Amino acid sequence: MPSYRMHGLTVDSAIPLDAGHAEVATGRDAADLRFVAGCVDEATPVADPLLSWAFEGGTTIRLVETGAGYLLTFADWCRFEFDRTASRVVVESLSEHGARMVPVLLNGWVVATALHLRGHHVLHASAVTLDGVAVAFMGNSGMGKSTIAALLTLAGATLLADDVLRVDCDGRSAWAQRGVASARLRPAAQALALAAGAGAHESVDGRIVLSPPPDQGPERVPLGAVVVPWPSRDADEPSLDWLSPPLAVVELGAYPRVYEWHDAAARRRDFGHAVRLSQAVRVAHLRVPWTDEWDLAAAGELGDRLVALLREELA
Repeated sequence: MPSYRMHGLTVDSAIPLDAGHAEVATGRDAADLRFVAGCVDEATPVADPLLSWAFEGGTTIRLVETGAGYLLTFADWCRFEFDRTASRVVVESLSEHGARMVPVLLNGWVVATALHLRGHHVLHASAVTLDGVAVAFMGNSGMGKSTIAALLTLAGATLLADDVLRVDCDGRSAWAQRGVASARLRPAAQALALAAGAGAHESVDGRIVLSPPPDQGPERVPLGAVVVPWPSRDADEPSLDWLSPPLAVVELGAYPRVYEWHDAAARRRDFGHAVRLSQAVRVAHLRVPWTDEWDLAAAGELGDRLVALLREELA
């Protein structure tokens, strides 16, 4: 099976991952996480769902605990059976559309769930490395995380992760782990891929997948800040508003990557992660000029201004 390095793990996958330039692992020990194709055994949940969520249009996501491990189901698309240690995931497609969506879900919901089950802190964030320091852009879908990360790559930053970011924190310092090395942009931001001079293609869910040059730097980078984008059509210049520690804790818990936990232990664990991270890094709102259609000149200019602002604030 092809091997990838992402989120501090060696991942073997029988299903090709649309992971951009994720580092291919060679000569390593046994994989930390394996995705294998197969049939998922019907299992009776041992308790109420650990999480459940219904998207608009009827797509329902459920995670339940079974006698053998955990079962993550996406309506009638596909399902993923995790073993007890979240080190092996059996992947079963339930429809033609589900089969097309599997690579997208593996890079997103599935790997994020595996990281959660293994006890790691996962942010719903994209991240770049700038001058040897990571900056995470955290928020819900549609808030501009991937677009801002792509803007910064135009000005010399390096893409570290997109949509799923593993953070290690001891309460004094924090580190961001390299994730999937491609950015999934909404169609309006296609010009950013052209400006970056990188390969781009359309994903099955209608996003533009931007694959910048591979990063040869370290997998684990000191995390300097977590920034929540606030796109504005009225702003002329980007600006940062740094939050107090109590507000930072609230903000860090407001945009989970794996959400709608019904399990109290999972909510307590995530709250503890947020408290420790708020003690180790600064958190800010980023007010940033925004448009529905990016052109190359405007994208490059805004990327330069964002880099200058971050360098000044993080110095």
